Amino acid sequence: MSTRKNPFVYEQARLMSDEVVAQYYIDDHSHGRLLRSRRNIFLIGERGSGKTMELLYNTLPIQKLVMEGDNSNLDLGYIGALVPANTPLIHRQEHDLLDRFRASVVSEHFFALAIVFHLSEALGFVADSLTVEEEAALRTELAFYFDSPLPHQTDIFDAVCQMAQHESIEAQKALNVPAVEGMYTHALSFSSLAVPFMRAVKKAAAFRESHFMLMIDDAHMLNPYQVRSLNSWIAYRDRSLFSLKVATAKVGLPARKTGTGGDILEGHDFLTIDMERPFHNEGSDFGKFAARVVRRRLESVGVSKSPEEFFSVHPRLASGLRAAAESIRSRAMKEMPNAGNKRIGDYVYRQTWAEFIRKRSPQANRPLYSGFSTLTFISTGVIRNLLEPCFWMWEAIMKDASVGDGRIKGIPPSIQAKVILDRSEVAWARLRTLDMTIDGCSHRDAKRVRRLFEELSVYFQRRLFHHRSEPSATSFSLSGRDSGVMNQLSPLLSIAQRAQLLYIREGPAKTMGRRELYYVPNRILWPSRGMDPHGQHARASIMAKDVLAASEGRAIPFHVQTSSHQHNLFSTEEVTDARE
Repeated sequence: MSTRKNPFVYEQARLMSDEVVAQYYIDDHSHGRLLRSRRNIFLIGERGSGKTMELLYNTLPIQKLVMEGDNSNLDLGYIGALVPANTPLIHRQEHDLLDRFRASVVSEHFFALAIVFHLSEALGFVADSLTVEEEAALRTELAFYFDSPLPHQTDIFDAVCQMAQHESIEAQKALNVPAVEGMYTHALSFSSLAVPFMRAVKKAAAFRESHFMLMIDDAHMLNPYQVRSLNSWIAYRDRSLFSLKVATAKVGLPARKTGTGGDILEGHDFLTIDMERPFHNEGSDFGKFAARVVRRRLESVGVSKSPEEFFSVHPRLASGLRAAAESIRSRAMKEMPNAGNKRIGDYVYRQTWAEFIRKRSPQANRPLYSGFSTLTFISTGVIRNLLEPCFWMWEAIMKDASVGDGRIKGIPPSIQAKVILDRSEVAWARLRTLDMTIDGCSHRDAKRVRRLFEELSVYFQRRLFHHRSEPSATSFSLSGRDSGVMNQLSPLLSIAQRAQLLYIREGPAKTMGRRELYYVPNRILWPSRGMDPHGQHARASIMAKDVLAASEGRAIPFHVQTSSHQHNLFSTEEVTDARE
């Protein structure tokens, strides 16, 4: 099979065809089982973490495609419909011109119409499940709810889509004139349109046992009134008819207030799935998932090699790491003669990359970053960050005339190294344009965020050379979180998070039983600085005031531990042999 098609496309899942989504999707930790239930679910994660892919795969159109491919009967027990929140049907600003009551009514009106539109669009894939009599009865009932006959020249679900669009247009017309009161006599809501619509559909024999999964994507784009409406629907105790599966970014996480001022509670009203996972080693959950994703992508173009074989390690890097590991193991056995194999192994794992970099000559070029393990670590636990460098590596090798018919047997380590360094430089370049790419980021704040990352880079470099037990820690927690300091620092961290140069996660604190937030700079930043992109399962504790001071260009304090190896991590020598 020709492999000219790049299997590592990392565009938005909604831009992929249904066939591609069905082909590439991999169920991670039985998320599909949780989604295909009557529970309300929040999927939380930054862009590229797989939220939309997870929702899309469980929609009716793609499930129909999958079951046809498996030669199995279509199961209509769970009917999923994706409702994007960042489309003109929902994402509107008219509410800003109205008082709170009318703004609430208008916002829910557009939201309910969008839900009915997208649910009808999904049901259109199984319109032939209705008998002639059932379709006629449904058409009559829905005309009553819309207070207008449905178009007869098309099937019932297409007609409902047309009616939803018509009602949206009529509402927009009413809002375009000064006297808007008349529009509210026709305003619809979730309970006056969406719920009756679902109940009407369930009267048909094919849908009698169906449960509707309303999948709200990009919920952080909803306006405050729509968020309250959504939370009110989540608070419904009866989940026999529908449930809500809500995907949202961590930045701008919607509030939990309902329309009546109450709160929805995790565990009681909904469950949360965190789509981002720390990656500590190849055996971690994300490590296994990443390998499955890449293997599936390779198989789609006829490549049977494992990810580790396809993205092999450069021989010089492999030999350097082996020598470093042997040196560390020999030293550990002398210093800890009574330690068991596991303790020795853990110590070698933590110290190998640091030892490898410390032993390098000051004149050496940057390490030849390569190998599937390295690619997985620099993804920082976000699947799109894994696919992006793979995509550019594939593109780079396809430019080589020697590829011939397009059969790629593997990505040469030298190409891997060059692309990784290129993408690392691109990440640092993004820090210079934050005021042009991140909404609400001033020029001054952009400079402060850039200085903060520069100082973090220097701090982690110093740890790499001088810290004894955790030299490769590249994450940090904040101590001394004074409210005055955090009020100044939090907006800067938020800008970096929105730029996907910083990830904020939660883990166990050193104080037993407690949990704390910690901060993970995107690991793609480290290769261009000659640092260890693998990091380790550890984090540094830094005073919040020192991190804030770093944004003004002041060094983050670090107590230097004795070390005889002090090399310059920076080198301008590039990888020049593209087929080495």
